Amino acid sequence: MHTRACTQLAARAYGQTVTDAFVTRPATLLPGPLTAVVAPKVLGGQQMRPHICCASVNASASDGRIKYLYDGGCKVCQTFKSSLQAQEGNKDRINYVNIAEDSYSPQENNDVSYDDAMSTIHAISADGKTVKGPDAVKELFGEAGSTTDFLAKAADQPGFDQLFGSAYDFMSKNRFQISDAATKAKKAVGAE
Repeated sequence: MHTRACTQLAARAYGQTVTDAFVTRPATLLPGPLTAVVAPKVLGGQQMRPHICCASVNASASDGRIKYLYDGGCKVCQTFKSSLQAQEGNKDRINYVNIAEDSYSPQENNDVSYDDAMSTIHAISADGKTVKGPDAVKELFGEAGSTTDFLAKAADQPGFDQLFGSAYDFMSKNRFQISDAATKAKKAVGAE
């Protein structure tokens, strides 16, 4: 049986997510980004004794934090990250993943490829669901803190949600030009 299917079947048997139902530990003898998971063996609806199966376990799901996949080479993305960190304070609710680093692994991030992550903002919720675009921004705002949580709720209100989506689309499509303009402006005033 495919290991991911094995783990999902076991989780369904308990009616819980894998991370709620099982204790995980690093699989030091296994190649790649795998985790050994203690899971019950389920055959024909009958729960059998536990066994070890292997599954890709999303790091955001295993540590209970949302992931923000950001481009570390983009000043707009860095500014957004900094504002989230400032709102978040020491709550440590967001796991910041720089997709521009050589160590970036799609397999550890719900199979979000580098190209997909570069095309629009992605977040992976604590329950392992991938969200992107304005919805990802709202999820991140909701996790960061009181001020940004207010913005996340406001962005869901009729009328404002369209304005928020349009503003996001503009920023996303023009983020490199905005970054370049900001850098030139800082140099012009001697701030960089």
